[in-house]
Amino acid sequence: PAVNSAEEDFAPSLSEDGLRLLFTSRRSGNGDIYETTRASHDEPFGPARLLAGGVNTRSAEPSCAVSADGRFVVVSSTEGSPSEDLYQTSRPDLQASFGKRGPVSGQN
Repeated sequence: PAVNSAEEDFAPSLSEDGLRLLFTSRRSGNGDIYETTRASHDEPFGPARLLAGGVNTRSAEPSCAVSADGRFVVVSSTEGSPSEDLYQTSRPDLQASFGKRGPVSGQN
């Protein structure tokens, strides 16, 4: 299957148009954020890919939320902390990788 794996797949975040799905998976051995897309609601989601750019780290990213247009994402991460903190990043368009992430203003 394109989305589900033999490992845990959880914390889904679906774009407003229903064509882009971000979720956390342990398929890489850590809780990382993956993305899959489909052309229409009548089509299945394609193969999930590990999000490139500034989203994932060596630490766990147990959940995320994607903006309606799919260009902004907020992730929770255990990077540098025993507890989860919130980070944000963006990309100029849906074909680009996300840029370097930073703490959500007023958090962490």
